[in-house]
Amino acid sequence: MISLRVATLHDLDALTAIEAASFPPAEGASRESFEARLKAFPEGFLIAEADGTPVGLIDGMVTNCETIEDRLYDDVRLHDPQGAWQSVFGLAVHPDWRRRGIASDLLAAFIEKARREGRRGVMLTCKERLIPFYERFGFEKRGVSESVHGGAVWYDMTLRFEKKEKRASETSAPKRRRAPQRSVMRTRYIRFGDAEELGALIRTRRARLGMTLGDAAICCGVGRRFLLDLESGKPTAQFAKVLQVLDTFGMGLALTGTGASFTEEDLRETTVERGEVVWEAEFEKGLPDLPGEETGDGIRRGRPIGAKKISPVACKVKVVDLKREERARRKAERDAKVEIDEGERKK
Repeated sequence: MISLRVATLHDLDALTAIEAASFPPAEGASRESFEARLKAFPEGFLIAEADGTPVGLIDGMVTNCETIEDRLYDDVRLHDPQGAWQSVFGLAVHPDWRRRGIASDLLAAFIEKARREGRRGVMLTCKERLIPFYERFGFEKRGVSESVHGGAVWYDMTLRFEKKEKRASETSAPKRRRAPQRSVMRTRYIRFGDAEELGALIRTRRARLGMTLGDAAICCGVGRRFLLDLESGKPTAQFAKVLQVLDTFGMGLALTGTGASFTEEDLRETTVERGEVVWEAEFEKGLPDLPGEETGDGIRRGRPIGAKKISPVACKVKVVDLKREERARRKAERDAKVEIDEGERKK
């Protein structure tokens, strides 16, 4: 299972190894550079882990520069915690773990982190062959960069957040006092019974990532209409029959993985019809509900520094699925009607 977390100085060797396996020596960051950056802005690093082993990273400082300048790579004093732009210095995944969506998870989490912190946007440089990858996340090409880092040709890419998402420092509203730390319960898996319930969970996940329907469709490689139909619970004939067969034999499908992490409040809001909606799920207790660790930004999937390790199954909560009971009642009524019709025909 892949999880994301904030990096620490203890990850220095792993970060250096991933970087060395991903970039030529002239382009990759050195161990000394990583050490200086981790000391100056540790919150600017995310690590992807596979069963506890680091396999990917993304890092960058916060600045008021709208494009990457070569001086930013080497001078950590240019990091400005109140800056307007989140930069991306590097996005790397170990060669043995590529083509599994890890880079996309890291970038999406980094973007959501910058949006939540009130930045104007995210900016980076990339080589020409990677422009389509970043465009899927909403980045726009600004042309050839002035950066000559590593002697390569780079392109400036910028993702501007919508104007309505004003930076907190630019608003006149008084600052809110930070809420005290608390533990919340999130699902380790959640069972769904039909296409409508699956669509509701997908819609909730997309909303928590802050993605529009169009952006999400691009990232998923599907059409906007298809994703809309999926979220609306419109089943294909094949999918509907699969669920019908499973239900008949007393089985069902469940969502699991790092994205299937919902709080009880999320599930109360994930309505699929008017009235009470309940879910059957297994919860894990003790995940911190903190800034930077909130549901939906990807960071929550890693254990933050200093957090107490919790047993994987600390609490199991099951509730009655009212919709499934209703389906069973209707099926029983249909079966009873069939028996009556057959009895009349025999007469």
